[in-house]
Amino acid sequence: MLIFLFILTFVLISLLFYIVRIIKLTKLIYNTARKDSNVIIWKNSRILYCDKPLMELLKKHGIDVNDFRNFSFEKINFYINKYPFLKEFFEKFRVNFEEKLFEYETTIFLSNEFYKIKFRREKNKTTVYSVLLITNVILNIKEYTDELISSIYKIPEEFFNLTTSDTSTYELVDYFFNFLSSQNIIDSLVVGIRKIDGSINIIYGKIGDKKFKNFTIKDKTLISYISDTGEKLYVNNSEELKLPEEYKLMKVINKPYSIYGIPLRIGENVFGAVLFEKEGNNKFCLKDFHLFEILAFLISISIKLKNEYQILYKSSKENFKKAIIDPLTKAYNRNYLFDALNKNIKFSKEKSKYKIVIFLDLDNFKYLNDKYGHVYGDKVLKNFVKTAKMVLRKDDIIIRYGGDEFLILLYDLNIENAESVIQRIRKMILNSEFKVDFSYGLMYFDHEKSLEENIKIVDKKMYEMKSKKKKLNL
Repeated sequence: MLIFLFILTFVLISLLFYIVRIIKLTKLIYNTARKDSNVIIWKNSRILYCDKPLMELLKKHGIDVNDFRNFSFEKINFYINKYPFLKEFFEKFRVNFEEKLFEYETTIFLSNEFYKIKFRREKNKTTVYSVLLITNVILNIKEYTDELISSIYKIPEEFFNLTTSDTSTYELVDYFFNFLSSQNIIDSLVVGIRKIDGSINIIYGKIGDKKFKNFTIKDKTLISYISDTGEKLYVNNSEELKLPEEYKLMKVINKPYSIYGIPLRIGENVFGAVLFEKEGNNKFCLKDFHLFEILAFLISISIKLKNEYQILYKSSKENFKKAIIDPLTKAYNRNYLFDALNKNIKFSKEKSKYKIVIFLDLDNFKYLNDKYGHVYGDKVLKNFVKTAKMVLRKDDIIIRYGGDEFLILLYDLNIENAESVIQRIRKMILNSEFKVDFSYGLMYFDHEKSLEENIKIVDKKMYEMKSKKKKLNL
């Protein structure tokens, strides 16, 4: 009786271990497989199971399954030399050979057929299980195409319009988040741009109930890792993610979650990354990945367009400034007078914006130039404009009309106040280091006449003053 109980106990324990093993294998395959995949499973270094269709498939493409019946770290170079189309996989396998969990997914082209390869290797104390699944994409092209196309149809057309509109990138990404979360696809979305100093500027972050905008992270995080490597990364369990020492994962919640990270790039230039996150393990599927790829591309375009716009806007602003500003005195020039300002003056006919026009000419400026040199003459001109600006108000305008001639337009003043302004300028100039007197003409701006006609009249008044001064000096 005791022997029977002992045997029964042994059988039950063996059965229990077998069940646990089956559960582990089932979980491993579930985490890796698709229903239409061919599978091969290793326990430690030996093949535990290989389905017949896969053996036939490998044979068809000249792959000898016997090469893999007892694989080891030392045989990796042999595999690379014999099967060069799998070089990338074996090189990554070598680097991650000692890791507790290693996953790899790619698509290869063999004999006019596309195959999706997915590999998962998981260490369990003293046992290592490896699963390789191969799916013929061509044979299942309809299913794959339907999945990909359905993900495109999910994207509202307005997203494409918003990408190139005046909408800020922050608003655009917020649209994306609201759409994806309403579809129960993601819980969190983070977009980061790498700055010159290596830090990351989070231009958009939606994590739980919190939103972030223009938040700088100096530590190297997952976004930094994806930006630095320029490679996409799928993490089906955040608890199992291992990054190089210099990087760390900023956990958004205290539960495992799935992450899909995509580098933001235009061409070969990687400038940031976007993270799509969902609470729970293995929460994303192929069509989600495709959807994320499209949205990441739209975000990249949006950021690039906004940056290019800023550069062009800044450049055009600087060029416009150069075109309307006198480089020596920093007063406006005649380009500004007869282009932008002329339109403003015509518009102000009803508004009565500029009421006073003054034309000034520096007295004896040629004499100062001849006696003290052109460098001194330049300083006189610069000092005159600098002093005049100290007296003039924000909306008043001073223009270098040519040589030592200046035009001043005064905003909403009468003749008496305008005379007071001119005398204050004269007093400050005559008390400065680069003193010079000037003659001027002053009048109310006649909006019934053109700008040129107004200047001609006030120029004549200036010459009348200059003539009187000459007679007095004589």
